[in-house]
Amino acid sequence: MDTSYTVRSLQPDTSYMFLVRAQNSHGLSLPSPVTSAIRTRGTTWNVVVVVVVVVVVVVVVVVVVMVVVVVVVMVVVVVVVVVVAVIVVYVAHWSSG
Repeated sequence: MDTSYTVRSLQPDTSYMFLVRAQNSHGLSLPSPVTSAIRTRGTTWNVVVVVVVVVVVVVVVVVVVMVVVVVVVMVVVVVVVVVVAVIVVYVAHWSSG
């Protein structure tokens, strides 16, 4: 004989009180005494929120690092171009005279 029942669709972090009535071929029983408040647990949403926050932080850090790398590469390229231009002008100037 099954004497358990699973209540579904309860809200997380919410208190509930229950009473029980039984029904069989003889009819419906009187209700049981009301239980003391039973609080449901939090959902996995807390974990999901933490995971989402961590992912967002990681993505932001990666994007910032990528931007910094691009800026550094651009500065290096500009410096190299300027140095090469100075060398070309210097060589052209000294080889013409």
